[in-house]
This record gives sequence, structure tokens and C-alpha cells, in this order.
Amino acid sequence: MSDRKILNWYGTLAQGQGYSGASEKIALGLDKYFDVRVMSFTEYVRENLTDEGKKLRDKPFVMADTGVICGFPNAFNTVMNKNKIGITMFETDKLPRGGSDNDWAGLSGNPEDSVNKMDMLIVPCKHNKELFEKEGVTIPIEVVPFGVDTGQFEKYERPKRDTFTFLMLGTLTIRKNPGMV
Repeated sequence: MSDRKILNWYGTLAQGQGYSGASEKIALGLDKYFDVRVMSFTEYVRENLTDEGKKLRDKPFVMADTGVICGFPNAFNTVMNKNKIGITMFETDKLPRGGSDNDWAGLSGNPEDSVNKMDMLIVPCKHNKELFEKEGVTIPIEVVPFGVDTGQFEKYERPKRDTFTFLMLGTLTIRKNPGMV
């Protein structure tokens, strides 16, 4: 048995560029410092995991004091631990509102909303911190920038020029706001 503290990780692990890909990379990074035990919300396809992700996923789940969830905030209330940390992001200037099942951030005005039941929220940029504060999140919000996997995304040196070119990758949804791009 490891001397490292157990940390519960809630979320789907998988290779890819969305929440599941970020979830797997963050969980694997944390597993270097903690003994991460994973509980997934949905059935997962084993072939979608890296070999390291499979090993992490195969460890038996053991309840710990601290749970971390990476994904949409409307699932944050599934975290059962004493200490609860949420990791999420949103790419526009407003959070979707609606009934309890459709309220993306769990901020429907209900005092038991899912975001404010957490002990801390981690977002990848200052824009998200300001957005969640403006939308009514009252718990501490920390900015932890996401990195780039240089093994997957290689940097190319390009000649200097006057035209700026960029690539947007993402699903054509309101959350990605391709119209603003």
C-alpha cells in the first residue's frame, strides 16, 4: 500500500480533446502525488483509455476525504466526499439557465445549487473566474491554466508575417461560440 493520500476522481477518462481527455490527463498527473481512485459517471469504453488510464481506472474505488470532479457542473452534486473540488470551464459570457435538469451550472437560484456546494472551483483562465463570479458562484475560484501535451501537439516555428492565422477546434455548440470566433 502506498503512503500517498487517496484522492477520489469523479469523471470519465478517455483519450481525446474534450472533458474526458482533459480528465484523464489531469487524473494521471495527480496520481504522481496522490493515490487517485476513479469513479466514472457513465459506462466507458476501455479502448478509449491510454494504457496508463486503464491502470488508474482498474484500481478499486476507496472513499477518501477529498473528491475532485472534472466536467459539467450539473454533475458536481454527485461528489460524496468531505472536501469537494470542481474543475470546469465555459467559453462564453453567460452560463445557461433553466430547470434543475437543464441548468448547466446548477445555479437555478436554489440554495443547494451544485457549484456552490463545492469547497473550491478550478477553472483554466481569468475569463472563467470572472464569469462564474458574475453568475453567482460564491465559493473560492482558483485559476489553473491547462497545459498543452507537446507529445500530441507539436510546436512549429513559422516565419514572421503580417497575417494572423489560427485554428479553432471544437463542437459547433453555443458553449464554444463559433459565431464570436
